[in-house]
Amino acid sequence: SNLHSIAFPTLVVPGERDPVTLPIASQVLADSIPNSLLVTIPDGRHQAQMEMHPQFLGALIGFINKAVEQKTPAKGPNRRPAVDGMRSAS
Repeated sequence: SNLHSIAFPTLVVPGERDPVTLPIASQVLADSIPNSLLVTIPDGRHQAQMEMHPQFLGALIGFINKAVEQKTPAKGPNRRPAVDGMRSAS
């Protein structure tokens, strides 16, 4: 699967009670991506990232802080340094 070739830290954030994307699908996704982190939003449904945004942002901030602490360099083809906080491919 192409998921095994993802070279970037990846955050998977499912809602615990998502009726569309079942929890097992999120688990398989996280298990298939190297260097991934699975953070489930308790009681979240399919749009938990919008409906429960404080929990989603908490997961995202924690993930970013961990990546910064590890000083994980950006990998991938044609990457240039950040300019004004934005990365672009050339």
